[in-house]
Amino acid sequence: MPAPPPAQCTPTGERPTRRSEFSAIYDEAGHRMILHGGSTAVPTSACDFPAPIFSAETWAYDDSCAEWRWLDILGGPGLRARHSAVYDPAARRMLVFGGRYRAAATGAYTLYNDLWALDLATETWSRISDGTGAAPRGRSSAAVAFDPQQGRLWLFGGNASQSGLAYASLDDTWSYDLATASWQETPSGRGPALG
Repeated sequence: MPAPPPAQCTPTGERPTRRSEFSAIYDEAGHRMILHGGSTAVPTSACDFPAPIFSAETWAYDDSCAEWRWLDILGGPGLRARHSAVYDPAARRMLVFGGRYRAAATGAYTLYNDLWALDLATETWSRISDGTGAAPRGRSSAAVAFDPQQGRLWLFGGNASQSGLAYASLDDTWSYDLATASWQETPSGRGPALG
């Protein structure tokens, strides 16, 4: 990878608050890390698990400047945590799938199965079509990868539980074809088994 261009930096001192359950990718062309969402709740002890405080913020860490910058972007995936993200180098965008959210400190989480794209050149969010036919169910903590040769996002597993006290493992594998805007499930038995 080529070295980043010389820095044209104006330090601002901005930085995201500490957080967990976020997603992030590395923008190779822009030499920066992009971070989205998560929870800003802070435990008060080693055994404390506070209710999430969801964030919809998007931040960029520029390698050449060694500086954070808040991307003041309207729209997008909104408040969520434990979502999955991957870098699409051909279109230079961050793809974000799924995650979870709840408005109250307790109760059931809403699980998402939507797919969003952050255009890294224009810094704008857009919702990617669900296409027609079947789509993966809502989930959090899924594994994702991107195949640039085929233009496909791959999705495996995750948690289907709406409870913060339980885990419902998924072992399904899906791919999303960006050219045809369609999901396709890989037949069971061809991926990792539940452990």
